Amino acid sequence: MDAIYDVVIIGGGPAGNTAALYTARAELRTLVLEKPGRSGALASTEHLANYPGVPGPVTGSALVATIRQQAEAFGADYSAGTVISVDLGSDPRAVFTNEGNYYQTRGVIIATGALERQAKIPGEEEFLGRGVSTCATCDAPFYRGKTVIIAGNDDSAGEECLAVARFAAASLLMTPTLPPRISPDMLAVLAAHPVVSINHGWRLREILGDDRFRAARFQTLQAEQIVPADGIFVLLGGAKPSTGFLRGQLSLDAEGAILTNPDHSTTIPRVYAIGDVAAGHVKQAIVAAGEGCVAALAIEKELRGRQKLSLDYH
Repeated sequence: MDAIYDVVIIGGGPAGNTAALYTARAELRTLVLEKPGRSGALASTEHLANYPGVPGPVTGSALVATIRQQAEAFGADYSAGTVISVDLGSDPRAVFTNEGNYYQTRGVIIATGALERQAKIPGEEEFLGRGVSTCATCDAPFYRGKTVIIAGNDDSAGEECLAVARFAAASLLMTPTLPPRISPDMLAVLAAHPVVSINHGWRLREILGDDRFRAARFQTLQAEQIVPADGIFVLLGGAKPSTGFLRGQLSLDAEGAILTNPDHSTTIPRVYAIGDVAAGHVKQAIVAAGEGCVAALAIEKELRGRQKLSLDYH
């Protein structure tokens, strides 16, 4: 263990990297701990075209790398490591990683995102970013005039189906159960949409393609069916906020996300939560980055004992 950090940021996606950019620029000694490999869910996005100020499309990994380079230019340190536990009651706070490292810090910003489904559909990872997506708000515009499958089974999947339907010629909602786990109100809205087709009891078994996604294989009550399409959004079960390492030290909502105040502070002083791990977060890269900025300004104010934020416009 080296000297005590001012801020340890757990997570290296757009939220964590933006927070690091601002804390490092404020001359707070900053460490970002990110899991080895891809930095968050955004890294799997191949065509990001709606991030302000960045001519698109750009890959999510390239965007994250650019923000990291900015943070490093202001002095932020980075280390690959999987956080397995924290002690938020100690002063300074303590952060422990699976690699056997131990860090002390005056403040913590949690930006660990959400865990993906562990059981993947065959072909899902192979064609991710090549016709397979998990975010309609991000990728629906690429399917203007196309046929798109939405595999899901809740109101969130219904909302994504409607987002796709604004662009697609045909939006095919496939729910695995009969009856579906979608509210009657949402089903009524979907049924009334001219390009939405609802199919209940279609369980996604395999994603098929060559250089990109071409079709999906489903199991129905009667037989297997192959459904050709231009794209597929896999929304089966969503993602769970990555909070296991907290071991009950922070308040969570019913979905397991961390409860925060408007400035992204938590119930423990000098501990903040941002991005997909936080309750009420809108799952967009620009929102995650904005939350990182707000949390960084707030923790800087708290660490230095000031009453107002120190605004930085340049």
